[in-house]
Amino acid sequence: MVDLLGIVRLSDYRENSVSPEQQVAVMTGYADLHGHRIIFFVHDDDISGDFGPFHPRRATAVWLNERHGEYQGIITRKLDRVSRNAEQTLRLLRWAQNRGKILISVNDGIDTSTEAGKTMASFMAVVAEMELDAIKQRARQSYKHLTQEAMRWPGGQCPFGYRPSCLTCGKLPRQCPCPASSRCRVRTGSAGDGGAVPRWGVAGGRSRGGWRAPECPCPAKS
Repeated sequence: MVDLLGIVRLSDYRENSVSPEQQVAVMTGYADLHGHRIIFFVHDDDISGDFGPFHPRRATAVWLNERHGEYQGIITRKLDRVSRNAEQTLRLLRWAQNRGKILISVNDGIDTSTEAGKTMASFMAVVAEMELDAIKQRARQSYKHLTQEAMRWPGGQCPFGYRPSCLTCGKLPRQCPCPASSRCRVRTGSAGDGGAVPRWGVAGGRSRGGWRAPECPCPAKS
């Protein structure tokens, strides 16, 4: 029997996300089947895969740096739950090997107590980082499409002096009865011309005009 530390990570909650409860259930089932014991589940909720297991923002870091004598191995549902950063994942693999600990990734079929498992873990670390790069690229393309091509309001804080409004009825998004209420631009709230401009055009216009934020103490055109 091996005492294991379970790592649970979720960057954000989506319909297709594997919930922390599901991750725990997968690891528990594996441990029961192989006669291991999971002493504790470390939850890293709302943590991006960019952050490695040793990052101070992660609860896992405390167990790796200060409490590593309490377990003989680490278990996770999938290796990308440890990290999507290949360098940081490989760092954990070296850390575990130097301390005689094993790393188990249930869905990937990885167990570093074998040479094949160590090789597979290194390979999957690179794959996880490639997946993260693909996710970032899709996010950038989606943002570009929403803001520049579909002219949709992407959310966030509206620039000073402006407000988001529907292109059809001119009302604020929460007051808009139109089916396309999410397709909003930034409409001026001070000039009174009733025109609508894209959000990225606001910053450029204000910069050229020497505008400054209300709390900025600098001269207007500095």
